[in-house]
Amino acid sequence: MRIQNESLTLDGTDMQSDIVSDPIWLAHIVNFSIQIVFTGTPNGSFKIQGSNDAGSATNNVSNADVTNWSDVGSTTVNVTAAGSHIYNIENSGYKWARLVWTDSSSGSPSTITSARYNVKGA
Repeated sequence: MRIQNESLTLDGTDMQSDIVSDPIWLAHIVNFSIQIVFTGTPNGSFKIQGSNDAGSATNNVSNADVTNWSDVGSTTVNVTAAGSHIYNIENSGYKWARLVWTDSSSGSPSTITSARYNVKGA
């Protein structure tokens, strides 16, 4: 069984502009979760996007030209205060996923303090 818990390498990222995480390779994965913790007074939304592009991955690390992305239904969450959010995606059928932050205004400074994903599958 493949179980992996990794950082999205967004820790310390300023939320006053749009952010897109690196792709997460989901081959052989049945379920995955993403948790984001943030400070300040952000004003925007998080969502998950998926892709079935072939891409490539080595040792479970994505390194690959994934260009076609689609929003995963019902994953958009609006954020207007410091806090955290966790996604739990069951029975995903796509090969790649990524986290997207869309900034709605450049108000008070806000920062992602932790962004991690956990995958579980065959």
